[in-house]
Amino acid sequence: MASSPTLLQNRNFRRLLAADAISHAGTQITSVALPLTAVVALQAGALDTGLLNAAQQAAFLLLGLPAGVWVDRLRRRPILVTTDLARAALLLTLPVAWWLDLLTLPHLYVVAFGLSAATVFFDVAYRSYLPTLLDKDQLVRGNGAIESVAGLSRVAGPGVGGWAVQLVGGPVALLADAFSYLASALCLRGIDAHEALEDRPAERRALSGEIWEGVTFVLRDPALRAIATSAAVSNFCGAAIAVLQVLFLIRTVGISPGLYGMLLMAGAAGGLVAAVTSGRLAGRIGQARLIWLAPTVCTPFALLIPFTGAGWELSWFVVATLMTATGGVLFNVAQASYRQAISPDHLLGRVTASTRFIAWGVLPFGATAGGLLGELYSTRDGLWVVALAQLLSLAPLLLSPLRRMRNF
Repeated sequence: MASSPTLLQNRNFRRLLAADAISHAGTQITSVALPLTAVVALQAGALDTGLLNAAQQAAFLLLGLPAGVWVDRLRRRPILVTTDLARAALLLTLPVAWWLDLLTLPHLYVVAFGLSAATVFFDVAYRSYLPTLLDKDQLVRGNGAIESVAGLSRVAGPGVGGWAVQLVGGPVALLADAFSYLASALCLRGIDAHEALEDRPAERRALSGEIWEGVTFVLRDPALRAIATSAAVSNFCGAAIAVLQVLFLIRTVGISPGLYGMLLMAGAAGGLVAAVTSGRLAGRIGQARLIWLAPTVCTPFALLIPFTGAGWELSWFVVATLMTATGGVLFNVAQASYRQAISPDHLLGRVTASTRFIAWGVLPFGATAGGLLGELYSTRDGLWVVALAQLLSLAPLLLSPLRRMRNF
């Protein structure tokens, strides 16, 4: 465990942060390039786009809980390196298929699911690895630093991705993400922190028993239960919005892929500011208060998205995404720090995986629902429905013990 007074004096944390920054930058390009490849290059419809987004998230539902067990059984750094290499290999198949004129929507679905599977293991291991490198009182600042580099990537990545798709095509743009995963793996290989497997239980029980241990830890803690439930509702609606907004802006409003990327880049600036200031805000407002206050203030701004139109009316989308990103990042920093602070190390992977299973397992259903709404109704009407439904995500937080807590 690190004992240095500042995060940047911790060499291993710097390398972890560098790996995260590099891979996040590429991932943000893919988040724009993959659906734009489907919509622009392969003429995908609303349901096709919804299924693609569902494939990108399906592994959180199918593999989320077993991933937590394996992360707790194994050393976490090798998991991070292996999943980075797997994601690079998957992405490299897309430009090759494009150059051979063999790229199809089913190929995109397979790659999207493969990326999702590798990301499940990477994300669970990554968050579980952080307490190995930092002291407990550094976790909020450490998570804030991680969200800061993610915020930088969200600011720059969509703009770069949108213009890259417009200039060279989606499959070629995806090469950047493949190389980013290779660079991330190199950074992670340089970390030399000791992982004490001997501190974890030596006896391995049935997989289902170990999974249930993590699930019950989450369900028995009222605050963790509220966090996971709120995130599930919010993420379901957010996945639907993600499907609808690309079709709404490209086909209904009529903007170019490059401008679409720029709009996402402008909105992501809010997330960056939130990440940079999260530690200071947690100190002033209270760590626990930030978990419920940030989404309460920011979630209603999603109702501005359906007002978006051409010209100055694009500003509605910018304001909406800026504010919802701000609330989402502040919530993520605070709730991740709470989970890391209260979970024993031998359970942290399973607690993280259980929380993400509940919170992210709904993503493929939300994406599919968004696609169906886009097919049955207009994309604008669909955005109204899911933006209103997203307000329900506030109820579990406002009714939880977090309202009576300041810090944890």
